[in-house]
Amino acid sequence: MPKEIVCFGEMLWDLLPTGKVPGGAPMNVAIHLTYQGQKVRLISRLCHDELGRELILFLREKGLDLALVQVEQTHPTGTVVVNTANKTEVQYSIVAPAAWDFITYEPEAAQTVSRCDAFVFGSLAARQEITRQTLRQYLPLSNLNVLDVNLRPPFYSQELLEDLLTQAHIAKMNHHELAEIRGWYGVPVDAQESMRFLVRRFGLDLLIVTRGEHGALALQGDQYFEQAGFTVDVADTIGSGDAFLATFLALHLNNSPVPEALKQACRAGSWVATKAGATPIIDWDALAALDQNPAPDIE
Repeated sequence: MPKEIVCFGEMLWDLLPTGKVPGGAPMNVAIHLTYQGQKVRLISRLCHDELGRELILFLREKGLDLALVQVEQTHPTGTVVVNTANKTEVQYSIVAPAAWDFITYEPEAAQTVSRCDAFVFGSLAARQEITRQTLRQYLPLSNLNVLDVNLRPPFYSQELLEDLLTQAHIAKMNHHELAEIRGWYGVPVDAQESMRFLVRRFGLDLLIVTRGEHGALALQGDQYFEQAGFTVDVADTIGSGDAFLATFLALHLNNSPVPEALKQACRAGSWVATKAGATPIIDWDALAALDQNPAPDIE
């Protein structure tokens, strides 16, 4: 059954050595959710410049509802310079300021957030004061806040992450981000214990940690799950985490058990890594054919 999901935050162009491609984690998640038949609304902000107009055309072709996307004249549509020299550890240089730093509160958007099944937001969107304050107004309205941790120096702080984690019901981060966050508190290196600490400290219902080619971990209450990775030939990892989150969330909201949602999410993320760009249309038959690696040791 389709769920109503709101994705909040950056929409932009990734500037790769091979050319520009649409990007931004909330936008990528929204697109992948749309592929999976969910009813998605995107809250963001663009400039009425050439890049903004091209992005609107791209999203309309993907079938996204753009009624809550704001358009302005002053700040440019967002861009990110991407270094793909290391295919598995892509580097990003995020231009600031950008239009998505100035998302303002709108009553229609607030009403949409208040009735949605899930409100997906990322930590990067909170890097500047205006969008951060708008986000803080929307978070109390939602029944299910899903935080996509995205630690991009210098656009975050411990104080900001603690604020966002406190307001989240579900949080997703990668293993590098888990290592950095647990370091703030002197938590043991063991991944499971680190996750238990964060769930208790921030009152999370569910914490998910992605581990690249080694799969993913999840902690829901006292139940701990691990999913091994899948063997693929990597083109680039841009958008893999976004496909993972969209797939997991679509299944989770439709009452799939966490282990099944985790497995399918890892399949989706792995398959996207075999393609260039963040939002290829997923071939679900190809996903089913992926070979699974042996389960890795938990770090």
